[in-house]
Amino acid sequence: IGPVESAAMGSGALTGQQASGTFASAGEGLVSRRKLRNCLPSPLQVITRRSDVVSKLALLTRLQPGGNKLRIRGTDNVEELYTLGAEVFPSTHANMEVRHARRLSDGENVVVKVREKGESFANSREEKEWRANMEFMLNLPKSGSIVQLYDVLEDSTNYYVVMEKAAGMDLFETLEFHGRLPVVDCKEILCQLLVAVAELHRHGCIHKDLKLENVMLDRAGRGPRTMSWASDSTASASPPPASPASPVVKLIDFDTVEEWTPQGSQKTPRNVVGTDQYIAQEAYAGKYSPASDIFAVGVIAYRMLTGKFPFRNSMFDDQAGENWVGSPKMNQIRERLQHFRIDFTLHPFPSEPLARDLCQSMLAVDEDDRPEAAKALQHPWIANTAPSPWASERCSFQAPWAPSGTRGAWPSSSSVLPKEAPEPGAACPPLSAAPSSWPRSAGVEPAGLPGEPDWPPR
Repeated sequence: IGPVESAAMGSGALTGQQASGTFASAGEGLVSRRKLRNCLPSPLQVITRRSDVVSKLALLTRLQPGGNKLRIRGTDNVEELYTLGAEVFPSTHANMEVRHARRLSDGENVVVKVREKGESFANSREEKEWRANMEFMLNLPKSGSIVQLYDVLEDSTNYYVVMEKAAGMDLFETLEFHGRLPVVDCKEILCQLLVAVAELHRHGCIHKDLKLENVMLDRAGRGPRTMSWASDSTASASPPPASPASPVVKLIDFDTVEEWTPQGSQKTPRNVVGTDQYIAQEAYAGKYSPASDIFAVGVIAYRMLTGKFPFRNSMFDDQAGENWVGSPKMNQIRERLQHFRIDFTLHPFPSEPLARDLCQSMLAVDEDDRPEAAKALQHPWIANTAPSPWASERCSFQAPWAPSGTRGAWPSSSSVLPKEAPEPGAACPPLSAAPSSWPRSAGVEPAGLPGEPDWPPR
């Protein structure tokens, strides 16, 4: 660092030779002098402070010739960059662990997922796809609703995924510890979760494993948050910060994330991935899309509001090795989901008909009947009665490939609610006030039907 800092202070810029020599002496990663020269001079312009030098050097180790995308980088010893601590929680996956850590360059506390190379991937194709997904996530713009990936390192035996340390606990732990949350909290959590999902979808990717355990919740509501969820591809806006009493939600765990376009996923899945209860029926046939993410959000909303999952656990009886796309067991589970009647008579749905309507639409059997995340944010239950001072602004989110008037469009609030929005906690207008143009949940029974399923013949 010394020679670089000296050169920066003396001349205001670095030459390719100076930068290359410094990297070689510092032993930063596996970047060669030739690759560094190909990256210069564009990443290094005028550097006048030590912090600029350090940040530019860190960036250069991750650049590749011909572009500015961040990549997985190699290291001989991760302990030279991060001090690894105790496990955050026991991992449910073999050959993986999630550890507390501290970044040595600035002392920031982070979380590092350690993943063994030889044992945690079924084959080389799966590993290659995972690497591509991680590099995709590395290059997403920073968002206040999605935990940021800072770095992905590799050595001869492991990958190290370095992530922002989110405050609070995951939503599963929260519900286990506190029990069912107040409806007003459920509404705010769902609103922020939809913002995070809409953000992922706007940048052209799907999560594929949304669940309670992958949603971090900080009930202390810490400080302002910056989001880039504007309604077009260039604009950016920041809502007013959440009040101290409002929970703050962040989405985590991106091992299953993959790129997606309106023409469909770029990959043909071999196996059904995800978690029981949260997997949409079409995903059991290998079809993943933003709509399958919305189904999982519907499961999360149902669980938060009622304290129960929408489906019977006995429906998911597959054994190890049966989760390949097209297997008899995957087809059987898919058929069960298609015929199952979800119970929408549970508390609080009778007194919260708009909440029931939103859940029904997100849990629709037919993926075309589910609203996109951006449209779900415009649902009257969230858009007009949410206590957050900035929830209504979020509802202007529009995915770039979703022209207005496409599936899942909600009516304007003036056609459903009084001119003045009710106070937080006030009774919602009756569901009968909703016009017939609202998206209905095909295949999902309305309230009043028994909750036990009519099993399809096997």
